[in-house]
Amino acid sequence: MIEIIYCVVSGMVAFSLVITLINWKFLKHLSDFGTIQLTAGYKPRISILVPARNEENGIMDCVRGLVSQTYYPLEILILDDRSTDNTVVKVESLASQDDRIRILEGADTPPGWIGKNWACDQLYRASEGELLIFIDADTVLSPEAVAVSVNELTRLEADLLTVMPGRRSKTMVERLMYSFMDWILFCWMPLKTSEIRGPGFLSTAFGQFMLFKRKSYEEIGGHYSIKDEPLDDFSLGRMAKRMGLRRLIFQASDWVSVLPYQNSADAFRGVSRSVFPAMNYSVTVFLGLCVMLCSIGFLPISTIILTTVGFRESEFTTLLSGVSLLMVAITWLATCLRFRHNLLLVLFHPVSILLMLSVAGHSLVNYVFRKSSWKDRRIVGQKIRF
Repeated sequence: MIEIIYCVVSGMVAFSLVITLINWKFLKHLSDFGTIQLTAGYKPRISILVPARNEENGIMDCVRGLVSQTYYPLEILILDDRSTDNTVVKVESLASQDDRIRILEGADTPPGWIGKNWACDQLYRASEGELLIFIDADTVLSPEAVAVSVNELTRLEADLLTVMPGRRSKTMVERLMYSFMDWILFCWMPLKTSEIRGPGFLSTAFGQFMLFKRKSYEEIGGHYSIKDEPLDDFSLGRMAKRMGLRRLIFQASDWVSVLPYQNSADAFRGVSRSVFPAMNYSVTVFLGLCVMLCSIGFLPISTIILTTVGFRESEFTTLLSGVSLLMVAITWLATCLRFRHNLLLVLFHPVSILLMLSVAGHSLVNYVFRKSSWKDRRIVGQKIRF
């Protein structure tokens, strides 16, 4: 029985390694297309839509990145979602210098809505573009990001283009969490093949950058259709998959980057808000992932340590543990190389896994007992599934 468990663990890790190799080969960098001449002829108007609530620490960097875009024509709509800090003041200082920027005052959030989704719905209704780009207020774009994205969306006749961003970090907690987040996506989800096949739960989008055709966004019901979902990006990606829309996923860690949190506690809470919703509020999925991660992260290395210090283990289980640990290390190394994390994080991957298990547990408890909140607003109404 014990040997079967080790075989199952090795099989899971081997599966992850195969996914890693597939994503390494087929997941393209958006910057790979930077030298391609943009499609000639008619250029659709772009609306860049930014919901902002208490974002004074990063909004200036975000807006500066938007006004630096080489694409034209575009409009930049920033909705102040009842901020209590200096977000509006900082945006106004830039809006006075660029007439492409419009500042909207957000209305009170209606019952049944998540605040961010309501803000995005208001932005959509105020926009005029044929193409819509939703980005978060802590996201910074390089000057070519919009132009190349629009060109690829048009060239490949897609409905939605989204990118895996780079994540800046300034604390060890962020470094450990972000490397895990990139690892779980890059090494366990077949990102490119999920564009056209596979179950809906393997589909996703990244809220830091979602480029929609307007008619496609309207076809899936926009943010209205997911008004009570905390993870608007995952939910919209899954909705687009169910509706049969064509989606494109690129890596853009060098062109789209997310600013760091102010401290470790904020980073922990921010990531916790998203973890249990990403599991579709399923306790069964939560428990299954916990078992899987503990098996992969701790069983091989603990077996090798115990063998090293003199405990008797069968040669077969020790061999499987060594092979499994090597494959896990390769997947983490690939993640760190691809997303420019510190290579030393490969050695600390069990710590990353342990930390994220803690984050997941925190997320589960907050949603089960309806304690989850974001930006000083309680998130309520989610149905826990068993």
